[in-house]
Amino acid sequence: MMNGFVLYECITDKTGNPSDLKVLDVNPSFERIIGFKKEEILGKTILEVLPDWPEELIMELGDIGFGGDQISSSRYVSPIKKHLQYNAFSSERGKVATTFSDISDVVRLKQNEKETLLQIERNLEQLAILNDEIRNPLQIISGFTQIDNCEHAAKILEQVAAIDKLVNLIDLRWLESEKIRYFLRKHYDYIWFNEKVISEIIIKP
Repeated sequence: MMNGFVLYECITDKTGNPSDLKVLDVNPSFERIIGFKKEEILGKTILEVLPDWPEELIMELGDIGFGGDQISSSRYVSPIKKHLQYNAFSSERGKVATTFSDISDVVRLKQNEKETLLQIERNLEQLAILNDEIRNPLQIISGFTQIDNCEHAAKILEQVAAIDKLVNLIDLRWLESEKIRYFLRKHYDYIWFNEKVISEIIIKP
């Protein structure tokens, strides 16, 4: 079994709220993912072994143990510095079984993908701005040169035309980039990303 497995007994405080989880059984994948041998953790509570274990996760699993529900979720668990995807269900009242897998590599890949997509958006925006910033001065130079009809007007207009061709190439590259963005939107459920959106999408520790 590649997924980790742990069976907990739910411990409550004086008010009856879940306060800790006693480890009743684990499998080898638990040892590999969490980093503790079975003999080191069996019979102990999760807070005895990992004092910084998230309180909200203890309460969530405790509520399942006493309520008989089940959940599928994922979260970053800071004490072990890993992203876990887990399923939890109550095998009997006061106990909760959890299967989980380490999805840290997948999350990092998704983070990199989203950061790359954000950089694509920035590049496209800068490309469009750069296009205008070049064309506008060119039009002014061309206009004044034709009005003044100075000695070097023909040479200046020749260089203006050469720069304009380069700008047209930028236009072409921008259109090609738009095609790539369309492909990403179609095949990778990709939408317009900005700083605010990406900070909400990426799972951060």
